[in-house]
Amino acid sequence: MSIRPIEPQPDLDAAALRASGPLDATSRKNSGGIGHLLRANVRSHARRYVATGLAVAISMAFVVIALAVGTNLSDTMQRAVRDQYQGAAVVVTLDWGKVPTNPDGSYAEANLSNAIPQLEAVDGVGAVGQTTWSWLELRSDKRSGGAISLVNPDPLGNPAIDEGSLPSGADQIALSASMAKSLDVSVGDTVSVKADGTEATKDMTVSGTWPNSFTSFRSILMTPDAAHTLFGEFSPETLQVAGKSATLSDADKDALAAAISSQLADQPITVTPAHQIIADTLA
Repeated sequence: MSIRPIEPQPDLDAAALRASGPLDATSRKNSGGIGHLLRANVRSHARRYVATGLAVAISMAFVVIALAVGTNLSDTMQRAVRDQYQGAAVVVTLDWGKVPTNPDGSYAEANLSNAIPQLEAVDGVGAVGQTTWSWLELRSDKRSGGAISLVNPDPLGNPAIDEGSLPSGADQIALSASMAKSLDVSVGDTVSVKADGTEATKDMTVSGTWPNSFTSFRSILMTPDAAHTLFGEFSPETLQVAGKSATLSDADKDALAAAISSQLADQPITVTPAHQIIADTLA
């Protein structure tokens, strides 16, 4: 008995299907049965399909929102860091390893503001600003407190005053909008100011206010002279140095930092280009 081999059948393409003519009754019956089963399955499990679709949609929305929030937080942090060094080419801080010590082991007096005259004399330096992390208690009919910023010379950054003006004397102070609201004061009103760690108070006039910002937690602005009046021997935490040109490249900032380090070698300081600090902070 011989077995006849099965011949390969050609694939049916769309043209062949059309040429085969309409479906016979049996095929139409089978096709209609399958369609009926599919429709019945959709009706019986509609809620399940809807729930699954909603779950997928919610999951996708959550992913999109999470990515957007993460991006916004990252952008906010970067703006906060960059705003802190707005206009600065070089940042100068005390190097406590270079500060002399007294016989009892305590540090000798070291005030970063003593370096300002020498800094201003360095070729290429356009302005020197001061920063501090000091805290003040403020009173009107209400009480509040906050960290202070010092008015800086241009082009170093200051809050954008939208009502009134920047403080210009030792008896003036500017407040963020939220601080002014918490004290229930406005431009022209008087607040009593008490420096942290002291008992003395000083009445100061509100010269201006600025809008709240998510990139800064500072809420009080005053002149360096006002800070010296309140704190006595006031020493800033850092000095921010601006170049004479507003468009210094990173290489120019590096060169200015090297010049400052060379000419102030006798001072117990560390000199760092601002772009390096920003990069290290955001790394």
